Amino acid sequence: MMRLLALALLLGALAGCSRKTEINEVVASVEATSLQLDKMIASAKERKGKDPAFAEMPMATEPFVVKFKSGSHKVLWTLEGQQARTGPIDATIVATLGDGSGGRVLGCRLPSTREFPAGAAKMECESAPFRVEQDKTFILQTGLGKAEGFTPTRFSAQVAAVPVRVGWGGWFTAMIYAMVGAVMLVLWFVFFKR
Repeated sequence: MMRLLALALLLGALAGCSRKTEINEVVASVEATSLQLDKMIASAKERKGKDPAFAEMPMATEPFVVKFKSGSHKVLWTLEGQQARTGPIDATIVATLGDGSGGRVLGCRLPSTREFPAGAAKMECESAPFRVEQDKTFILQTGLGKAEGFTPTRFSAQVAAVPVRVGWGGWFTAMIYAMVGAVMLVLWFVFFKR
């Protein structure tokens, strides 16, 4: 009976090991040209005080495929710029993920409470994760809805699979099945093996 119990626990531990520890597949990336960046900065200045969700999005990826088996994905943005003086940066990034004529609206707002020193500033931001029900082709269009307190010099985006990490919660979940099996085995020996 002890051997069977040990075997059940070992199978549960192996089930916990079977999960992938990390996925870092980048499926698409794009970087703004100087012309696109100038266009986004001009658009953000024109729209000052207006809803950033309707900002111009001149930057677009080539069509790419998001696969169901890759799990969740996120859009990761990197925005670099120059600050004339120490202070906060208020920036909003907007995007659509679809077939090029519309789609899911994504974006993020860089925290305006953080103080950046004068000089070069680099900020990173990510969208909420999204999944697909089947393999699907997308185009990511993105731009700056708002850019105040600094002058952007570089803007890039990439779509990547979300890293999956197995912590204590993953091990605990995997061990639940082994523990249920062990309890069932003990109950069988107690009640039926007489």
